Amino acid sequence: MIDTSLRSSGASQDLMILKMGKNEIKRFESLVIIDGLTHHGTYMAPQAVEFNNKLRDSVNGAGLKKVLLLRDSNNRRISNIEHLTSTLREFGFTAVNPGKLTFSEQISVIKDADSVIGVMGAEMTNIVYANNCANILNIAPASMPDTFFHFLSVHKNHSYNEFRCETQSPDQNRNGSMQVDVEMICDIVRDLAF
Repeated sequence: MIDTSLRSSGASQDLMILKMGKNEIKRFESLVIIDGLTHHGTYMAPQAVEFNNKLRDSVNGAGLKKVLLLRDSNNRRISNIEHLTSTLREFGFTAVNPGKLTFSEQISVIKDADSVIGVMGAEMTNIVYANNCANILNIAPASMPDTFFHFLSVHKNHSYNEFRCETQSPDQNRNGSMQVDVEMICDIVRDLAF
């Protein structure tokens, strides 16, 4: 995935990614180490988003304007996802599971999006490829302390919104499944002109 990202961004073909074991020793004539672009939940350098904009420019969009990102994980699942998906389809949303797509396909399906809805998690990272000023609705457990997606949205001038809800686990574990109030989501979609 790193090689694909670098090639898509127009990086020099001379650039090499080298994976090393922790006990390996290598000698380099020239070595570049990049650090400090992001500190999860605290800081995100604009260069991180600029790099992803180059990747976005290298892929044709699929023409989807409204995207519901499905989660491909056992954590933070929406237990009534079928109901949410069918209801949002009536608003013009297309459900997409980024975990089942290639990297280029992930960029393509969200590149033209003006509205994106999904659950807080890896799949929502794809909002970096949505249009500037897109409407974003991030569904998250009430106890999930994460600002990463807000940072992405700030850099993209998105209209970023969160829908917080309780999980179904007895201890309110933030990785538990959630049953969302579909009518409330529909109200948000209507009110915010998604």
